[in-house]
Amino acid sequence: MSSLAKELESNLACSTNPLERITILNELADLYMYDDVDRSVQYALDVVKEAQSFGGAHQADEGLAAQSGLARAQYLLARSYFDQQRYSDSLNLLETCASTFKDIEDNESLAQVLELLSKHYVNEGSQVDAIDALQHAHTLYEKLWNKEGSARVLEQTGSVIAASGDYPNAIEYFRKSIRFYTQTGNDAGHIRALTHMGAAHRDMGDYPAALECYLSAHKISEDDPGLKELSVDSLIGLGEVYVRIEYYHKALEHLFKALRIAEEVSYARGQAKLQNVIGDVYVIGLQDLPGALDCFTRALSLWRDLKNKHGEAQVENSIGTVYLDLGEYKQALEHFYNSLNICEEVSLKQVQTEALLYIGETYEKLLDESNALEYLSIALDIAESTKARPVKVRVHAALSRIHKVRREFERALYHHEKFLELTKLVFSKEAEEKIRNMEFRHQLFSARKEAEIFRLKNVELGTKNTELEKLNNNMAEFLSIAAHDLKNPLAGVILSAGLVRHNADRLTAKQIKDQLSKIELSAVRMKDIVSRLLDLNAIESGSIVHKQVRVNLSRIVRNAIALYQTIAENKGITVLNKSETDVEIIGEDGALATVVENLLSNAIKYSEAGGTVTLSASSHRDYIQLSVVDHGQGIPESEIATVFDRFANISSRPTAGESTSGLGLSIVKTIVEVLDGSIDCTSEVGQGTVFTVTFPKP
Repeated sequence: MSSLAKELESNLACSTNPLERITILNELADLYMYDDVDRSVQYALDVVKEAQSFGGAHQADEGLAAQSGLARAQYLLARSYFDQQRYSDSLNLLETCASTFKDIEDNESLAQVLELLSKHYVNEGSQVDAIDALQHAHTLYEKLWNKEGSARVLEQTGSVIAASGDYPNAIEYFRKSIRFYTQTGNDAGHIRALTHMGAAHRDMGDYPAALECYLSAHKISEDDPGLKELSVDSLIGLGEVYVRIEYYHKALEHLFKALRIAEEVSYARGQAKLQNVIGDVYVIGLQDLPGALDCFTRALSLWRDLKNKHGEAQVENSIGTVYLDLGEYKQALEHFYNSLNICEEVSLKQVQTEALLYIGETYEKLLDESNALEYLSIALDIAESTKARPVKVRVHAALSRIHKVRREFERALYHHEKFLELTKLVFSKEAEEKIRNMEFRHQLFSARKEAEIFRLKNVELGTKNTELEKLNNNMAEFLSIAAHDLKNPLAGVILSAGLVRHNADRLTAKQIKDQLSKIELSAVRMKDIVSRLLDLNAIESGSIVHKQVRVNLSRIVRNAIALYQTIAENKGITVLNKSETDVEIIGEDGALATVVENLLSNAIKYSEAGGTVTLSASSHRDYIQLSVVDHGQGIPESEIATVFDRFANISSRPTAGESTSGLGLSIVKTIVEVLDGSIDCTSEVGQGTVFTVTFPKP
């Protein structure tokens, strides 16, 4: 218990004045609102008893004070009931206390009531009413010169507008709220508004701006122990942006960092939300349905511990959709019904509509048209009342399919026409929003560009010098490889071609064939050098490693061995595969094949005839490992540090005179790092070399 709470409770025990007791009880109810909601409710109920027992023999001003205290207690009760999802009880109390605050002209308290009313309207899907309530509250706060209240209402208005898809307008509200929060020094409000603004930029597709908002929010929060929960929220936002750009491992990196912080500060709501988001990543990005199910199940337990019906209902739907994708319809229905029961208990119309839709679609898969029609019809009725257009589109599509199966063609046609009509409306709205968002992003880009011009001029010379130096180094490298590696095969081509041209009449067919073979071999060597240069450039520009998915590394190792088997046999080298079965990582098939093939090719080149090369892919607790071991010449210790450098010049040479560009290991290292892995080399002269590649476990 805080010292303030102790002092207030001590004063309460000593007080016999009803008005004084009402004031103290309200302060205690407010104080315990988030730490001990049951105690907060009890104090507010005590105010109601005190106010109701307040007789009529008192002065008018005392009666007014008692009336104000009662209304304040009703408002605090309404807040507590809202947090407990007792929405009907909360709404009744708000209507009562709003009337009182109007009568006694307590505009600040009335504005607070309007803020809470807007949350009720959002839950009911009535965004217009929510915005009206918030704008009324903002007008009251402006008259009172209450910047904190204004900032809070502007932030909430932006959130409601963003939910409707009008992101540019929402962003303007967030900007205004940030100005007020900055003026009042409210870091927590500043972070919240930045996080909301990041979400708006993310949803309109402006990912750089979204990352900037989330990073700014995280920077403000990360060093303040009192803002750790907001730090978690900003990291969740960063993770969600990386999900949008399909950089799933980077997303999980931020999300797991957020989870560690949330667990450290016992931020249960944050933990629950994180399990939801991580589960979504497993479904969308990694196609790991069992992993997603595990996350959603943990989230469900957390939401239940928090007694958060909204979160519980949503995650029940998420679990149901996983079972639906797995084809386990009985389990899917069980969870959809759980969600539906929760929604009916606490009146969550939006989530309820989704649950009804999912139930209808599940019955459709089970070929139970009667039940499917029943639940889809209810979903349509609620969607009509809440104007949930995307849900209506799916419901009409499902109803059309089912009526067609039942050969009720008139009904099927009706729903199909409705589906087309709504699809056109949704498409038109989305198109308008996209155009508006593109225009807004263009304006933002222009403004940023102008603001950046002056700064760039100050650093332009240094940047250009750095770029020129890099270009000069690259050019020097290219000239070096041209001089050393391209020069020799070119000379061979010239000599062989000249020999054939000048002595064609004296050479036998076999001699001519031998010279042509040398020309062909030299040309292939030059092509290999140029191809590797182009590959390296493609990798560094990001154009060779495409969308990362779950890849079977064991299969890639088997394919690489099959590809190089003949080359190894011709050299008398045995290639062994000691990989575990079906080791999987997240990566890109072609890029990983390049890694394995380069390492195997090098091992064969630098091994003596009769030697052995061993490849193995293995799964460990936290990582996946690939190793390529040869028993060849080895690399001097002084050269190991440079072995991954482009055009590395090491003393070891291929044992059968094979060509080498000096680029293979540089390409391998670049690909591995792009795939969030690491590579290590250990070697001993005369004993051989081991290359070890480590990837994060999916």
